[in-house]
Amino acid sequence: MKVTPAIDILGGRCVRLFRGRYDQATVYDDNPLAVAQRFVAAGAPALHIVDLDGAHAGKPCVLDVVRRIAAVGVPVTLGGGIRTRADAQAALAHGAARVIVGSRAVAEPAWLARLLNKLGPAVLVGALDLDNDAIRINGWTRVAPGVSGSTVWDAWVAAGLSHAIVTDTLRDGTLGGINSATYHSFADGPIAVTAAGGVGCSSDLDDLAVTGVAGAVVGRAIYDGHIPLTELEQRRWVWSPRNRRERA
Repeated sequence: MKVTPAIDILGGRCVRLFRGRYDQATVYDDNPLAVAQRFVAAGAPALHIVDLDGAHAGKPCVLDVVRRIAAVGVPVTLGGGIRTRADAQAALAHGAARVIVGSRAVAEPAWLARLLNKLGPAVLVGALDLDNDAIRINGWTRVAPGVSGSTVWDAWVAAGLSHAIVTDTLRDGTLGGINSATYHSFADGPIAVTAAGGVGCSSDLDDLAVTGVAGAVVGRAIYDGHIPLTELEQRRWVWSPRNRRERA
C-alpha cells in the first residue's frame, strides 16, 4: 500500500481541515512549495495536492503553485474545483500527473465517461466523499437521498474509471482512527482505491493495508509527528503491516 502525503492549499498556505470544515483550518506552513520539497527530500514518491480555494470557487485556483511543485520531480495528483474538460487539461498542462474529479463525476457519471474517453483512465481519479452511507460534495453538501456510494461506484466502474480516492469525511482531519468497513466494500473490484480520513498513527496504516486498498493519503498525522517522516522513509513509503492477522 503506497502512502502519499497531502498538501492542502487554502489562501496560499498549507493547511489541514477538520472534517472538511473551512472554518476549522489549521495552518501548518505559509509555503506549500517548501512543504513539498521536505516531503520529496524524505523520499515521498508522489504528492497529493488539494486546491481548497478551487473546490469552493468551482475552478482551479493554484495552478501556478502546482507548476512549481511539479518541478520538484515527483508525480503530483491535483484535486479541487476540476469540473470541466478544460480544467482537467489545464491542470495537466501545469504539471499534474493526474487530476481528481469529484462533485461533477458523482452528479454526472455520463460526463465522467466522456472525460475518460477523451483523456484516458491513466490521468483521472474519482473522488467519493462518504458520510456514513451518504455522499457529500463541496465539503458538507449532501447528495440527494437515494444516491448511494455503491450506486455511484457501479456507474464509475461502467464508465471505465480505474482509480478513485474514498474519503471518510467524518474522520478526515480528526486523527481518530480509520473505519475499515468504509474501504472493504470498495477495495475488491476493478477500481484501485486510495483511502483517506482518520489516519492518526502507524497502526491505522496497518489496519488500512489489510483492507485491500492500493494506497492511503495521509495529512495531519504526518504534520503533527504521529507518523514520523523517518519511518515512512525507511519503509520507502510503501506500507505493509507488521502484524498481518485479520482485523475487523
